[in-house]
Amino acid sequence: MKRTTEQKQAARGAEFMDRKRPGWHNEIDLALLNIECGVHCILGQIYHDYGDGTHHIGINENQERQYNLGFMATPINKTEKYRQLTAAWKMEIRMRRIRVAQTIIKPKRSAIKIASPTQS
Repeated sequence: MKRTTEQKQAARGAEFMDRKRPGWHNEIDLALLNIECGVHCILGQIYHDYGDGTHHIGINENQERQYNLGFMATPINKTEKYRQLTAAWKMEIRMRRIRVAQTIIKPKRSAIKIASPTQS
């Protein structure tokens, strides 16, 4: 299945955030998430607003990088692009939360062997 530009951008941005702030995905309220809004976007929810966030993670001077990492959309079809970016980011966050849940739930094999009744 071919991924959309927005899905690729969000995947790159999520990987970037994994390096910059491990566990970031747990700080995001998916019900509020809106990449177009400077307070409810990824960086806004973590760093209080988009501008502070771009400064904190070191991309405030580079709009092309902000675009490539899915933190902003180009002016063409802007509203639709932001809607698609928001959906793509939600998917990235859900996938990370599922992976974490699977890691926690995965049963661990015990190192202790229980002797069978035939062994004495």
